[in-house]
Amino acid sequence: MRVSTAAFWGCLVCALALLPHPLGTRAAQIPFSISTQPQRATAPATKWTLPRGSNNTAVVFDLYSLALGRGQQRLFVLAAEFHPWRLPVPSLWRDVLQKIRAAGFNTVSIYTHWGLIQPSPDAETIDLTGVNDLDFFLALAKEVGLFVIVRPGPYINAETTVGGMAPWTVKLDAVLRTNDTAWRKAWRPYIDAISRVVVKHQLVHDASRPDELHGGSVILVQADNEYKTGKAERAYMMELVAALKENGISVPITYNDPGREQNFVDLVDLYGLDSYPQRFDCSHPETWVPMRDDYLQYHMDTNPEQPFYIPEFQAGSYDPYAGPGYEACARMTNASFTRVANQALIAQRVTLLSLYMVYGGTNWGGLAEPDVYSSYDYGAALNEHRQPNDKYAELKRQAGFIAAFPDLAMTEQIADKPGLNISQVGDLDDEDASVDPASIRTTVLENPQTKSRFYVVRHNDTSASRRTRFALHIISQGKAEVIGARQDEEVERRIGVNFLAGRDSHIIPVDQQLPGGLLMRWCTANVNLVTTIGDALLISLDWTPGQLVEYSLATSEDDYVESMHLLRVSEAGIEEVQDGEWDTFVAMHSDIQANPRSIRARMASGEASDRFVVYRTAKAAWIIIMFSETALTSGLFSVPARYTSGGAGLSLHRPESSLVSRFFGHSEDSVVVMHVDMLRNATYASTDSPLDTLYLCGSLSRESHTALNALPDLKYVYWNGERIDAQADEVSRRFYRIHLPGPSRAALEWTPPRSDQLDWRWRDSMPEASAAFDDSSWVQANKTKSANPYTRDPSLDTQGVILFASEYGFHANNIVWRGRFATPSHTQDVPRDVNIRVEGGRSSAFSMWLNGVYLGSAAADREKSAAGATFSLPGDAFQASGDNVLTVLQDHMGIEMEAGELPIGFQEQRGLEAVKLPRGIVAINFPSLRIASRPEPKVTWRVQGNLGGEQARDKVRRSLNEGGLHAEVQGWHLPGYDASTWNNTLTHQSGRVTMYRTTFKLNVPQDSDVGVSFVFATIPEVELRAQLYVNGWQMGKFVNALGPQTVFPVHSGVLNHRGDNTLAVSVWMLGDAEQEMPTWDPRSHLKIDVAHRVSGEPRDGYVLDAPGWKQLRA
Repeated sequence: MRVSTAAFWGCLVCALALLPHPLGTRAAQIPFSISTQPQRATAPATKWTLPRGSNNTAVVFDLYSLALGRGQQRLFVLAAEFHPWRLPVPSLWRDVLQKIRAAGFNTVSIYTHWGLIQPSPDAETIDLTGVNDLDFFLALAKEVGLFVIVRPGPYINAETTVGGMAPWTVKLDAVLRTNDTAWRKAWRPYIDAISRVVVKHQLVHDASRPDELHGGSVILVQADNEYKTGKAERAYMMELVAALKENGISVPITYNDPGREQNFVDLVDLYGLDSYPQRFDCSHPETWVPMRDDYLQYHMDTNPEQPFYIPEFQAGSYDPYAGPGYEACARMTNASFTRVANQALIAQRVTLLSLYMVYGGTNWGGLAEPDVYSSYDYGAALNEHRQPNDKYAELKRQAGFIAAFPDLAMTEQIADKPGLNISQVGDLDDEDASVDPASIRTTVLENPQTKSRFYVVRHNDTSASRRTRFALHIISQGKAEVIGARQDEEVERRIGVNFLAGRDSHIIPVDQQLPGGLLMRWCTANVNLVTTIGDALLISLDWTPGQLVEYSLATSEDDYVESMHLLRVSEAGIEEVQDGEWDTFVAMHSDIQANPRSIRARMASGEASDRFVVYRTAKAAWIIIMFSETALTSGLFSVPARYTSGGAGLSLHRPESSLVSRFFGHSEDSVVVMHVDMLRNATYASTDSPLDTLYLCGSLSRESHTALNALPDLKYVYWNGERIDAQADEVSRRFYRIHLPGPSRAALEWTPPRSDQLDWRWRDSMPEASAAFDDSSWVQANKTKSANPYTRDPSLDTQGVILFASEYGFHANNIVWRGRFATPSHTQDVPRDVNIRVEGGRSSAFSMWLNGVYLGSAAADREKSAAGATFSLPGDAFQASGDNVLTVLQDHMGIEMEAGELPIGFQEQRGLEAVKLPRGIVAINFPSLRIASRPEPKVTWRVQGNLGGEQARDKVRRSLNEGGLHAEVQGWHLPGYDASTWNNTLTHQSGRVTMYRTTFKLNVPQDSDVGVSFVFATIPEVELRAQLYVNGWQMGKFVNALGPQTVFPVHSGVLNHRGDNTLAVSVWMLGDAEQEMPTWDPRSHLKIDVAHRVSGEPRDGYVLDAPGWKQLRA
């Protein structure tokens, strides 16, 4: 279960597989580069803070930001949350990380999951391989070019069972997350194991190598997660932080506060505040909660000498059973929210911002806690199938802005006020409406060293929906300027107006130093990219239709503009504009002959898309400005260029590279491609002459005639290993018209098998209901004492026996209970009914049988986690001799997270530890006998959960994958099980629980990424619950009566795209005993669907072989 060292397939890393690895290549090999922006020396008064007790100067900080290498380079941390274990195919992790990097994030934030890593109290069961392969993940993140924030808990929350703690800890005779000795003995081996891996991969800097960073790319490690302050809690946090440092963690230890409570500020190196301003009700996605403007005040009151860190900021939302679905969550936290909210944080000096989630993934097996279902899509920027959406494009624009202006990492908020510097306001859609300038809020940030500024302009009520025009008064180079001032109607019709759309925000950069000595005085359009390509500086601007596009630039004193050109991209190629459009452009441009060091221009907004303004300077450098409507920037990608050997010996000027670029082994330059779904990497090589070859790796959902920005004189250009034609423009020779092939015809035409054409087999999966069933191998449920405080609740009514599943080592999925009692000898003592109450978690359910006779079912609701019912006991169902058997099948929805006091279903609402809320039977009695004061039969119990419980044999899928259904215990869901003798006549099912099984082959075409989903049909007024097993992996739980999930994505690697597959579905029919049992037919109620088709193989060479029936059951 490790990485294959063979070449990585397809195009994910084609350049790295085809060519010598570039990680050791220095920027000195890169020709044609203009001078990049130097790393400004920090002010002499800056005092850098090191992690306590550490001499590792790799990651330090002051009140503004993190900095690397003893303060050599400031770092504005923009992090994307991704939980690798929610994508149980390690060979797909690279795909997600590359997409995170392609969006401009410089950091990935991860949780590790103790419950998956250590299934039992025995520390020898700690396993950091497969879905928990932290060593592989951290090495991969560095290779992709991402820093990492590691958050190991032990508690992580994350809408996962037990909040990510090992489920067996609920049995501890200890108050969890305190300084209790038993708790410390439980978590210490896990934290030690995580620390050993993290120490290997943490960023390192020392005095002996002052110009280099080395080690791995871990820059922060978080202690626990979202907790509260108390005496025992503080003692625990002190122990945890001390353990991490004792284990060799030398980067800063952080903490994330769930609310504004100033918890543990003094115990960690760097404190952070989590924030979810939209909260978690996706039922009204158009309703916005106005953004607070007091984040900075809280920060200044809490930790003003540290940079402002938001470890979790809302980038989506979880969704509960019966919720509106993740499509609604995506709309609630859409691109507009992302822009307004994130820029509001930037306005309040946040320089460490981690977005939760950017890729959510899947709650496969029993990973979910009761609030969420199988999908953890989260409405994130990358959906569960790893495909980007509009939010992804917006985040890419924001990341491009942050990277473009390093001064943003060090600012003071010098003004923040509604109406500040705002004039000439008006309602664009109602000229007669009166608009108060104070309806627009302006925040001014200033870099105290360079005096550059950022003007953040947004609606004072961030939920406002009207379009408001305005003029903004700024100071640029010591001179007052007004941008966006009103023009006559004809001019505005041509160039647009300066306005804020509804639910919008702008950041106007002022006096920002760009590479090559160029100064951006201001720009009304959004700056989504500033990069260098050899001797060219590329600036990309985007705008909303009708928006004023105006920019002002100034060259350095020793340079000036010699000429300018206007290019456009068309089907015919890249051509210079020389017609009336050129005349219009010149008329709106400053006179470069009269003042060649100053550029001020406007673009006709209706004609600007896919246009490039190209300036040639006296220093033989190029300034290229690219224009696109905002909606079209989703396909614009810029990736750092890598170089193979062969560039050495060229004498043209090459700059010094930055500390970060040297560390990750890429250049300061980029390669830019338009109109693609994804650009993963770009590598230059030398074939006939130096650097005449470029390898591009990316993805497309359809063919694209587009443009490439790269070094001049390219002769060979490859896309995913296939050579393509590239025609350079005649002006700069740095634009290439290219035709990129989309998915192959075979991929576009490929269809999965139809469910109604598969050879389905079925078998009853509830033989346990029969009194004759042999349960002698089951675990006896006979405990009478437990450390669990819920055993002392007065409402517990189980004849003195503890019937909590976790007490017997079963912590997830279906649990089956069998209770035996003798038929009383006296007729009046024979029970006529039974009352039962089962704790299974919110939205749970259970069914009950007596000697094989179905009695009925009950379900919990969204408020209480317990369900109860009284069932009549048919007189003819009792055994004349021998024991009677009550069988209870319960749906275990996951263990609660430790989130404080919760509704527990008992008589008392007490602040007990939520994670210890039981899953099992909490009441069983015989009401008619109790009312008559007759003796109730004594019931003895056995219980079955996943085979082996905490000692499950499956070391790949882990102990949370399966439950206690007979089909699961026997391994009917596993590949290799022989079901050839099963019934294939699907109209004769009679049992309440049935396992359906089939096999099929797939032949998805090579070099393509095809998303496959399994879709359940909703059946009106039917209570059924189904589990979807694909090749032994439980990939979904379908609850027909609740929803909302009906579509279950199954990842390539779980699903064998080019070979044999085993599909199994357990179907549990609930409902009243008196009602006719409905039927479920996989041929009509389940289909296999295609979610997406894009070019490029998404998986790399990581090999993860999951065992089958022969290895696990034979």
